[in-house]
Amino acid sequence: MNRCIYFFIFILFYLFGCKDINNVGENNKDVSSNERLHTIDFSGLLNTDSIIKLSDIAVDIEMIKLETDDDIFIDRLRDIEITDDYLFISDFKNLYQFSRSGEFIRKIGNRGRGPREYIYVVSLNINEDTKEIYIYCDISKKLLVYNFEGRFSHFFKLPAMADIEYVKDSLFLAYSKVIEGTEEHIFYLTNPDSDTIPLVKNNFKWEHKAKFYIGVFGKLTPFYEFNRNIFFKDIYNDTVYRMDRDSLIYEPAYIIDLGKYDMPDEKRLSYVVDGSQFKKYWDDYYQISIKETYKYLWFQYCTYNYNNPQIQYGLYNKRAGNIFTLIDEDNNKSQIINDFTGGPKFWPVQIEDNMLIDFIYPYELKAYFNEKVNNKNIETNKYLLKRKKLKEIAFQSSESDNPIIIIAYTK
Repeated sequence: MNRCIYFFIFILFYLFGCKDINNVGENNKDVSSNERLHTIDFSGLLNTDSIIKLSDIAVDIEMIKLETDDDIFIDRLRDIEITDDYLFISDFKNLYQFSRSGEFIRKIGNRGRGPREYIYVVSLNINEDTKEIYIYCDISKKLLVYNFEGRFSHFFKLPAMADIEYVKDSLFLAYSKVIEGTEEHIFYLTNPDSDTIPLVKNNFKWEHKAKFYIGVFGKLTPFYEFNRNIFFKDIYNDTVYRMDRDSLIYEPAYIIDLGKYDMPDEKRLSYVVDGSQFKKYWDDYYQISIKETYKYLWFQYCTYNYNNPQIQYGLYNKRAGNIFTLIDEDNNKSQIINDFTGGPKFWPVQIEDNMLIDFIYPYELKAYFNEKVNNKNIETNKYLLKRKKLKEIAFQSSESDNPIIIIAYTK
């Protein structure tokens, strides 16, 4: 470890008062926890295809229908946090709390500009140890704290950021998108006193001369959690960093080598500030989002064409070292084949421990079961009871009902 990282760790302990300096034991199943930095050739995703069934990677699935009434309407589901007892669901405008079986409990907080209110739920984090909920609103630049009973605790101001991830105690890992060109750092640690410790430096700066700021936005999250570590990656950065949640030591974990598909800095939309110019080459380069389980890295990738992104999905087998894009039986780009229910294809929007979490809206499910082409799945599907349950949920639901949460438990 170089002196620079040691210096950062010293400053972290000084400013944030972190006293529990413990090294987490590595799980020997976690390939990513080896000291060797892994380089992954992105072109393999574009050149190799494979069909993966959900039963290949999971032992069981759970289907949870979220309660719906006039006061409980999830517009477009954005974030899901799951505990042993609760589901916390955000649609960007509101935060809802459900029981683990889907019964509505309460709405957390209210929209507004008051001290206890948020305008948007830009980032949602849960602290199971203290039973606290953290809601970050970038417009008001404040983080609101509620408990699991829905009671407001307090709020504090934070620097402007695009997203945050709870680390421990009063520490948060912040992500700052480079839009203005003058940003010093992309990732940094911060606390309620707005003390900041830089982690990943912004190496591409420019003098912004346009009258407005413009950039590529979306929900390709820069964070994921795996094996008690926090992983983070910027949209334009080829490095995935890993931070030990206890010691706060961070280091590169993966290099995603995009090769010719890597967007040059001088072609960023935030730099050229010219949509018509950007459209000339936006299909030539790719952006990626990553999640992780013990066996796989989960890739969600697309071009910078925000009019028609055509999101694709792929896996990197950490043990075998092979990478591939998912396809279906007809060789079409696909997600994972859900052979547990014979229902719509599956892709985890979130991964927590051994849970792969996805969701589907009733209107999508009803349309799927109404297609005659899917009748063949009824004859060949080996999980007929699960398929029957999903079909019952579909036709007992109104098209405007809240989504069905689907959880697959990995092997």
